[in-house]
Amino acid sequence: MGLFDSLKAPRKEMDQDRYVDLGDLLEEGKRGSTQASMYIKVAEVQAYSDVRELAEFVYDGDMLILDISPILNDDITLKRVTNDLNALAHDTDGDVAGISNNIVVIAPSGVRIDRKKIRTSEGS
Repeated sequence: MGLFDSLKAPRKEMDQDRYVDLGDLLEEGKRGSTQASMYIKVAEVQAYSDVRELAEFVYDGDMLILDISPILNDDITLKRVTNDLNALAHDTDGDVAGISNNIVVIAPSGVRIDRKKIRTSEGS
């Protein structure tokens, strides 16, 4: 057997041993067997009236990742929603930040959002 023969081996066999199905790990760890103190909820804001319902999650101590793209073209609704989210963060001693043009994160009390984007060096 030559030095480079192992490199010519079928990739399919090598890859099967190298990768782990994360779904299997979750089953082994009995995902959901313990109650979490905080959940991260993902929601879409389609109207101003959605804010009241979503606020309940923050009052319960959960974090929200909100897609506001459905209301981006409605300046009045967008302003009302962002004002209410700021007030909600203030009321709950939480934090709120826009992390992209259409994504807003609102965190409950005890959680602060770092506004500095983590950048890794190129090529590492």
